[in-house]
Amino acid sequence: MISLEVQNIRIFMSRLLMKSDFDRFCLVEASVSAFCNFEISGRTNAEWFSPSGSQTDPAQEHPPLPAYVSWEKIRPHVFQVIRGGRTPLRMKIILALTPAQIASVLKSSPDSASVSVEQVSGMFLNIVYDKNGLMLTTGTAMKTFTMDRSAEKAFDKEMTSFLTETGIDFNTSTRLN
Repeated sequence: MISLEVQNIRIFMSRLLMKSDFDRFCLVEASVSAFCNFEISGRTNAEWFSPSGSQTDPAQEHPPLPAYVSWEKIRPHVFQVIRGGRTPLRMKIILALTPAQIASVLKSSPDSASVSVEQVSGMFLNIVYDKNGLMLTTGTAMKTFTMDRSAEKAFDKEMTSFLTETGIDFNTSTRLN
């Protein structure tokens, strides 16, 4: 787990809310404190997709639904809440990788060869904005206890590379583990 302080909040927010740079992530949850408090759960509502809730043929096979909605689908809604003349008081967004993306991160790092995708519950990017600035914190959740931090380190490296390639300047505050 690492904590990163974003240097140019305007550039970061533009990349997050108006461009597709973060669209590969899924939204776990978001909260925005503006003229009122907005809470968004990113968990997919399977009931909404069920045949009784739509006009599709019940016999038709449907692919399994992802656990969380993509950031790409929810981004315009979050942008609508935030845009305006005043910045929000606070904002917290938790993004996650899909299982396929987790497998890719693990595969890209030779050090994490001993960790399987089945052992990882999730890889998360926490975005917190308040009067003190904008902080990003990475997090890796494992299904069972392990002293092996190679998956966590692979994800931390992936995120710092992603931010650098995206043109987001940051200071590494501290390694938190």
